[in-house]
Amino acid sequence: MIFQPNINYNLLQHHYSKNRWPRSPSPSYLTGVCGQQSNPHPKPKRPCKNDPSPANDGSDCDDDNEFECNSVIQSCATKKNKNVKGTTNPTTLRFFPPLWIRLLDFVKANFRQHLAIVAPFPQRELAIDEGGVCGEMIAKAIVYWQEQEHQLEKGYYPKFKAEMAIVIFNDTATFRSKIKQVALTMVPLEYELVSQGGTIAAVKVKASSLIRHSLFLHGVVDAHVRSSSSSSSSSSSTSVCLRVFYDSGSKSLRQFPAFRKTIPHNTVILVTTIVQNILNIYARHGQANTKQTNIIDSEVIYKKIAGLFKHVKDDEYHGPKLHKMLQSWTQTGMNEVTMSDKDEDGSSEWEVDLN
Repeated sequence: MIFQPNINYNLLQHHYSKNRWPRSPSPSYLTGVCGQQSNPHPKPKRPCKNDPSPANDGSDCDDDNEFECNSVIQSCATKKNKNVKGTTNPTTLRFFPPLWIRLLDFVKANFRQHLAIVAPFPQRELAIDEGGVCGEMIAKAIVYWQEQEHQLEKGYYPKFKAEMAIVIFNDTATFRSKIKQVALTMVPLEYELVSQGGTIAAVKVKASSLIRHSLFLHGVVDAHVRSSSSSSSSSSSTSVCLRVFYDSGSKSLRQFPAFRKTIPHNTVILVTTIVQNILNIYARHGQANTKQTNIIDSEVIYKKIAGLFKHVKDDEYHGPKLHKMLQSWTQTGMNEVTMSDKDEDGSSEWEVDLN
């Protein structure tokens, strides 16, 4: 609309031509508002249920109950977002009640040991399938729980057996991420890739030289004539292993017998694989963002390092030296158990054999 001077226009009429005329609120809305003011916490007619069935989306609400149904839906959505009463997704840990959460955390610890020692790159479908490793570990854990006379809430097993297997397998990403985050912190410090005045080009050159001929695996040179490659490990692998596998968490691997006297060879190979992946990132980009860097899970690098590790392990001089080194790592990790890990009566949570 183009306005011309010295002409009176009805601006209100022009506004109404493009917008709705004012109208009074509907009776159902006023009834709902009055009811809410008289009773600030009304009992909903259609309460949300905390079960795995599809959520009530309010589609069966009629017009007269529109205000009340929308209020209930909004309240339920808020509770779901805040996770006040858990979640309706049985493939997440929070879906389960407290005693089942304890058991599933116990299974996660066993599965992490499986990833570190047996199969670092499991296939999802095989792992969660009927008779797969995840379901087998859950069944064994339930038997162990019963032997220890622990209690479990009824109605969850075997009803959610398949979903429990998914919960366990999904911890694979969490476990690897934990190793990666620690390694992302330790690698640039151990290899001095981040220094005052250093350029990105210089970092690329240094990282590339460490990768070439696997120099980052070489240990400290000693007096022995064959010691130029005294071990198939590095100080960064030491730091990562101690921080990841010998922490004080409920899923720490130091609670297992396999980690109490030495660090299993496959565990060192897995950590070293991630270390090389990080060095590859520095060689390509000269830097690594700890929050955004996506480190590939490379089975090819894992197999390559496994071959190098076997070569050192079978050597008549370096083999025994490697064995003693891993034992010393374990002793350091086990000795770092603080008094906070022990109960008031002097017992420790690591006394239970979880195998």
